[in-house]
Amino acid sequence: MAERPFPAYRGDEPYVFVSYSHDDADAVYPELRWLKQQGFNIWYDEGISAGAEWRQEIALAIQNCALLLFYVSESSVNSPHCIRELNFALDEARPHLAVHLEPAELPAAVRMSISGQQGMLKHALPNADYVQRLPAALRSVISGETPWQAAPRAATQRRRISPASLVVVSSVMTSLAVLGFLLWPRGPETLPDTVAVMPFRNLSQDEGSAYLAFGIPNSINRRLSGIGGLRVLAPGGRLPEDLRASATLEGSVFVAGDQLRVTVQLLDARRNLAWSDVYDRAVADVFSVEAEIAKGVVEKLAVSLGAEEALRLSKQPTKSPEAYRYFTEGLYRFRRAEFPGAEAHLLQALEIDPDFALAHTVLAMLYKNLSRDDEAHASAETALRLDPDAAQAHWVLALRHMGLRQWSDARAAFRAALRSEPNSGVVLATYARLLSWLGDFDQAIELANRALEADPTSFEHHVYAAEIYRLARQYRLSVQLLEKLTEIDPDRTGSTLAWRRALTYVETGQCIKALDEAKSKGNTSTGSMVALRAYLHGRCNQPAHAREQQLLLEQLADDGEIRPARLEHWFLTVAHLGLGENDDALAGLQRMVESGRVPPWPPAPLDPLWDPVRDDARFDALAARMGLPAAL
Repeated sequence: MAERPFPAYRGDEPYVFVSYSHDDADAVYPELRWLKQQGFNIWYDEGISAGAEWRQEIALAIQNCALLLFYVSESSVNSPHCIRELNFALDEARPHLAVHLEPAELPAAVRMSISGQQGMLKHALPNADYVQRLPAALRSVISGETPWQAAPRAATQRRRISPASLVVVSSVMTSLAVLGFLLWPRGPETLPDTVAVMPFRNLSQDEGSAYLAFGIPNSINRRLSGIGGLRVLAPGGRLPEDLRASATLEGSVFVAGDQLRVTVQLLDARRNLAWSDVYDRAVADVFSVEAEIAKGVVEKLAVSLGAEEALRLSKQPTKSPEAYRYFTEGLYRFRRAEFPGAEAHLLQALEIDPDFALAHTVLAMLYKNLSRDDEAHASAETALRLDPDAAQAHWVLALRHMGLRQWSDARAAFRAALRSEPNSGVVLATYARLLSWLGDFDQAIELANRALEADPTSFEHHVYAAEIYRLARQYRLSVQLLEKLTEIDPDRTGSTLAWRRALTYVETGQCIKALDEAKSKGNTSTGSMVALRAYLHGRCNQPAHAREQQLLLEQLADDGEIRPARLEHWFLTVAHLGLGENDDALAGLQRMVESGRVPPWPPAPLDPLWDPVRDDARFDALAARMGLPAAL
C-alpha cells in the first residue's frame, strides 16, 4: 500500500473528513496531498493514536467534521465497516460529498440512505474540470453557500461551519453523495430498473371471469419477480403517477365465451407510452398470454436474463385451466383474508391437479398464516418436491426453522427463496429480521431497504425495518419508520406496536412520548402494558412509579391474569431490567431459556433491553444456549 502522505491534522480549525478504502490508497493519497496544497486541513485514520479506542476515535472525528468527503469505488461501497460508518455519519447530520473514482454499483442500503443526492463523477470528467470543481464544491458546502439537505436518516442540525476545512480519511467508512455539481445518471424521483404491475381492469360483463383480471397481473408480477436485474414494486393501492417505478404495466381483460382479449401498455416514468399490445386467445391459453406479456416487458426494458430466469419466465404453473381458475379464486380470497373460502378453492384446484406446485405453496402460506404449522410444513415440502424453485415454499420452511431456533437452516431456506425470487418483499423483510437477530446488521439493513423499495406501503416491512434499526442502535431512523406507520394504516393499534414505539422513544430520551404509548394504546391493564410501564418508569428515573407497576404485575402473575401465560417470565424480566435488578433479570432469562420459551420479538440478545447485563458472563452463557450472539 502507498505510504501515508503526511500526519493527520490536529487542531481546533474546522475540517473535512475523507473516507476511502485502503485498496484505493494509490489513487486517494495523491488527492490528499493536492487538497492540502489547496488549503484544506486533513484528518485521516493515520491520526488515530496508539491504544486509542478505534470506534470512539472515528465517531468523534465524524461528529466534529465540517464535511465528509467520500471516495466511491467498488471496494469502498462493498465494505460492511464502511456501510456501518456511513449510517453513523448520516445519523449525525454531517454534510458530505462523494467523488466517484470509478463506476460502482451502489448496494441498496447505500442507495436508500442517499436517495435523491448527487455526486461528482471524477472518472467521467476531464481533469481540468475536476481540479476546479472539487475545491469549489467543498468550500461552497462548508461555507453554507450551497443549500445542503440532510439524507433521510439525519437528525438535528449541528453548528454552522466556517469556511475552513479538514479532510478525514477513514479506511473503513463509506459516506455517499450529496452535492449536485455534476449530474447523477438518474433522476431522484425514479428508482432505476423497477417496474410496477398495476391491477388490470375487468371489461367483461360476466363477473365469473373476474378472476382473470386478478390472476393475469398477479402471474406477470410473479414471473418478473424471479429476475435478478429487475425490481418489481407493489402498487399498494397507489396511483401510477405516485409510484417511483421507471416503468408501469397497465392492462385490461375482456372475456366473451371461451375467448379472451388482453390489452397491455407499458409506460415510462413520465407516463409516455413505451410499448402496447393486444392478445386475442382462447381462455385456455391464458398461461401463454401471461408469459408473452412478461417477456415483452423484459425485452422493452432491456433486462438481461440468465438461462434459469428465462425458464421461470415462461413456466406454466399447471396444465389445467380449471385448476388455475380455482387457484386464482383461492389466492384472491387469501389476499382478502377470506381464509375458509381460500382454503376450499385451493383444495379444489389440487383435487383437479395434485401436482400444482404453486397451489401447494399458497396453501402452505395460508396454513402458516392460520398457525397450522404442521399442515404448512407438509404443504411446503410437497410444493418443493414438485418444484424446487418454489420461493414462497422455501420461505414458509424458513419461518418454521426460525420458530424452532434452527438459525442455519433458516438462513439456507431464505437464500433458496431469494435465488428463485430475488426481489420478493416478504422474503427480503423476514430474512433481514433474522439477520439482525444474528448481528449481521449491514446485510439486514440492505435487505430491509430492498423490501421497502419493493413495497413502500407495507405495514409489516416498516415494522421489521424499524426493529432492525433499533437493534443496530440507529434509533432516529427507527422512530421515523414507526411514525410513518400512522400514515400507512392509521387504524392499526395494539400492544405490540406500542412496545416497539415506546422502546425506541425511550432510547432517544423521549420519556413522555414513550410513556404515552404505554398509557394510551390498547387495554392498559394487561400484563403486557403493565410490564412496559414498569420498564419505562425505571428507565426514566421514576423508581416509585416503576415499583408500583412491578407490584401490580406480580399480582397479575399470582392471580393467573397474564395472557398468554407463556409470557409471564418475559414481562417480569422486563420490569427487573427497567429497575436495574440485573440478577433477577438474568434469573428470569434463565427460566425462559430452560423452558424453551425464549423472549419474543425479537429473541435477540443484541436487543438494547439487555445492555445492563451484556458484560455479565451468565448472559453470554444463556445467549450461547439460544445460539445467538451476545456482543455487538
